[in-house]
Amino acid sequence: MAHIATTAPTASTPLASASATEQTINPKVTRALAQMELDKQAAKDAGLWDANYERMTNTLGKMFVEANDVDSVLEVCIGAIVTATAQDHGMRVVRANENAKMDGEIIVWRDSGLVILPHGMEALTALDQLRAALGEKAGQ
Repeated sequence: MAHIATTAPTASTPLASASATEQTINPKVTRALAQMELDKQAAKDAGLWDANYERMTNTLGKMFVEANDVDSVLEVCIGAIVTATAQDHGMRVVRANENAKMDGEIIVWRDSGLVILPHGMEALTALDQLRAALGEKAGQ
C-alpha cells in the first residue's frame, strides 16, 4: 500500500517507494518544492493566487515527489503542451526513429497534418521550434 505524506518532504525525509525500500528525496525536488513555496507567496502578495493556481501547484509538487525527479515530470508536462499545440492546429505529433537525419529540427507538414520530432529531442526545444513554425508566441 502506498504511503501518503501529510507534510511536505525535505532532503532529510525519506520517501516510501513501491518496493518498500527507502529512498531519499532528490535535492532537485527539494529545491523545486522550496521555489514553489516562494512563488506561491509572491503570487499571493501580488493578488494572483486562486484555486486553479493552488491545484496546479499542489499537483505538480506531488508529481515531483512521487517521481522523485523534476526533469522527467517537466518533460512529460511540456511534451503534453507540444501535443496540444499541434492538435490546436489540426496536426498530430510523431517522433522519428534514431536513424532519421533531421539535424535537430522538427518538420511541420501542415498539408499532411504532421509534426515530426527528431528522436531524443527535448520537449522544450520541440515546443520552441513548433511555436516558431506556427508563428506563435509563448502563452498563446
